[in-house]
Amino acid sequence: PEYPPKIGGVADYTRQIAVGLAGRGHEVHVWTAAGGARPSDPGVTAHDVFGRFRVGDLWAVDRELDRFPRPRRIVVQYAPHGYRWQAMNLGFAAWVASRAARGDRVDVMFHEAFQGFAGRPRHYLMAAAQRVMAALLLRAADRVWVSTPTWADALRPYAPRRKAIEWLPIPSNVPSRPPDPDAVPDFTVGHFGTYGPQTVPLLGPVLEGILAALPDATVRLIGANGDRYLKAFSAAQPTLAGRVSATGAIPLDAVREELHRCAVMVQPVVNGVTVRHTTLLACLANGRPVVATAGRHTEPEWSPRNAAVLVPESEVGRMSVAVARMLTHSEERNRLSDASRRWYADTFDIQHAVEMLARVAG
Repeated sequence: PEYPPKIGGVADYTRQIAVGLAGRGHEVHVWTAAGGARPSDPGVTAHDVFGRFRVGDLWAVDRELDRFPRPRRIVVQYAPHGYRWQAMNLGFAAWVASRAARGDRVDVMFHEAFQGFAGRPRHYLMAAAQRVMAALLLRAADRVWVSTPTWADALRPYAPRRKAIEWLPIPSNVPSRPPDPDAVPDFTVGHFGTYGPQTVPLLGPVLEGILAALPDATVRLIGANGDRYLKAFSAAQPTLAGRVSATGAIPLDAVREELHRCAVMVQPVVNGVTVRHTTLLACLANGRPVVATAGRHTEPEWSPRNAAVLVPESEVGRMSVAVARMLTHSEERNRLSDASRRWYADTFDIQHAVEMLARVAG
C-alpha cells in the first residue's frame, strides 16, 4: 500500500526487503500506488499502477502482471488501512484471491490483521469487513507471515486447518551503530515516537513524574509531531516546559544520533509494547536502555530476553522510579544496552527476513 518516497513503516520495510532480495540476485518488482519520485535501487523496479485500489485499478494491475511469464510470485505487504475504501476494501482481498486461483503463488505478510469490535457502529462494520478480508487472504496464501505472534493467534480462527502462520520479525527503519564506550551520558531521558493515541495518554504523566523526581533531568522528544506535543505539554505544565525539547521530523540518520545522546529511553504505550513498534526497535538496535510499559498486547518473547525494563501499564507511575535507577546505575544501563543489541541482532535484523524470503523463493 505504500512505498518511498511515501513515509510509513510498511513503505520502509518493503524497500528494505526489496533491496535485500535484489542484492541476492533476485528480480524484484514493487507494485504500489502513485507516490512521486522513487528511490533508484539497483535490481528493483517500482510500478505506480494501483491508483486508489479501485476495480479499474486492479484490472490495470492484472494486465501489467500478466505480461510477466509464469510462475509469478506475489508477496502482499498487508495492512488493511492502506488500501483505502475506509479500510474495508473487500475488492482488493478478492482480487488477491483471484490471482492465486489463476495460478500465481501468493504469500501474505500481515503487518496488521484487523481491528477489534469496539467504538461506533461504523467501527463494528469495519472490524467485520477486515475479518472477511483476512479470511480471503488466508485461503489464497501459500505462506502466511505476521509481524507479531499476537496476530498469529488472532488469525488462526479464520484460516484453513493446518495453515502455517509464522512470525517474521520486522526491523527498525532507523540506522544503527554501537554505543560509544567513551561517551559519558548526562541526565537526558528520551522518547521516540509519533505522539499518537497509543502514546499520548500515558506520556504526559510519565514525563511529569520523571521531571519531578529528577531535578537534574531533561527530556528530549524525538520524532515527527514531537514539537506539536511539546506545545501541549508546555501549556499544561509551564513550570516543567524549560526542561523539555523536541526535534520534530528529522532524517533517520539524525534520529540515530539523537538516540545516542539519551542516557535512557522511556517508551510508554497503551496496552503495552509489542515487537511491531519500530520506534522501540530502533532503541534496541542502537543499544539504548529502555523503560517501557507491559500490557495485554505485550508478547511473552520479551520476558526471557531481559532487553528492556517493563513496568505494568496499570502501574505506570513506577516508570519514573525505573528511569531514576537507570540514570544512577551505569552497570544496569550497560547490561540493558548489551542485551537489547543482542536480541535485535539475533531476531529483528532485516537480513533474517530477507533470508527467509530468498529461501522460499528458490
